Amino acid sequence: MTFETQERAFETRFDSNWSHTPIKWPNIAFNSKDKSEYVTFSNITDDVKEKSLGSNPVLYRYFGDIVIQIFVVSNSGATRALQLAELVADIWRSAQFSGITMKATKMVTVGVQEGWYQLDVISPYYVNSFELRSSL
Repeated sequence: MTFETQERAFETRFDSNWSHTPIKWPNIAFNSKDKSEYVTFSNITDDVKEKSLGSNPVLYRYFGDIVIQIFVVSNSGATRALQLAELVADIWRSAQFSGITMKATKMVTVGVQEGWYQLDVISPYYVNSFELRSSL
């Protein structure tokens, strides 16, 4: 699975299952000034391990985290942010799709940042991919 294919699978799943707030996508212009709440989408890649020895193609296991940052207006209480966090978790928690396996989802309270109350929902994943060894 290429990096682009993997990214599109994550983006498609989130976009297809999220209608609760605007989404700020990576490297796309976004203005939060007229919003009362929104989320950001990030795919944070991590480690990769070779899971087969001496064979070709090679089984690689890629690890990472999908991070959805939730922003609601500060001084409005935590309830709405927590409700949105649960909706996000429902999309990712232990899901399997497009060759991707999600794990348990957790939430981290960030607090007030630049006028927004922020929670992060972090969903670890792994992807198995068979790839040919480089002959270069």
